[in-house]
Amino acid sequence: MMCKFIKTTKPLLILLQGTSGTGKSTLAALLGTRLAGLGNLGGTKSSSVTVMSTDSIRHVMRNYISEEDEPILFASTYQCGKVLENDPKYKEMDSVAKNLEGYKLQCEKVQEHLSSVIKNHMANNKSLIVEGVHLNPPFIDKMLLTYPGQCIPFLICVKNPQNHQERFAVRSKTMSMDPAANKYIKNYQSIWEIQDMMIKIAEAHTKV
Repeated sequence: MMCKFIKTTKPLLILLQGTSGTGKSTLAALLGTRLAGLGNLGGTKSSSVTVMSTDSIRHVMRNYISEEDEPILFASTYQCGKVLENDPKYKEMDSVAKNLEGYKLQCEKVQEHLSSVIKNHMANNKSLIVEGVHLNPPFIDKMLLTYPGQCIPFLICVKNPQNHQERFAVRSKTMSMDPAANKYIKNYQSIWEIQDMMIKIAEAHTKV
């Protein structure tokens, strides 16, 4: 399948969806290097391939948007539910629903700007690899429709909870799985809920 895409004369849009700790950043960097080495990718003479994180978009947005105006942008995706706790609109939701709703709201904010970045790259015939948790299923569906034959989405996940948490221990400065010393372990339930939703939607797509 990849051979078919690599031979295309149009720029490629590769989307690596997944939560924290799944290895998508490492994979994106390796894939970018590998594709750049092919040369003439997307029908251009340039061998460069842009690799971008959706979280980098969020950080840029925070430079010109205040926390007071958009508090959801200043929370990690696994803590977005806490931003909604004092909002009466969401008072009837349980913690899981708030977590997923907060995640969805942050995704929508980031995607507004990410769509423009992708559009610019495609218009300028530049291939792009995007990795991040903000690449939720609705956005991926939109990209597949907007860039048919160019968009290649992947879901990167770690289905074993123990293995997933061990990956967070490795990336922690303390090399610890103690929730008091590792923010990812402390918030792992929220991370798992987001990944579980991603997997269920992806599996539903494959059955269609």
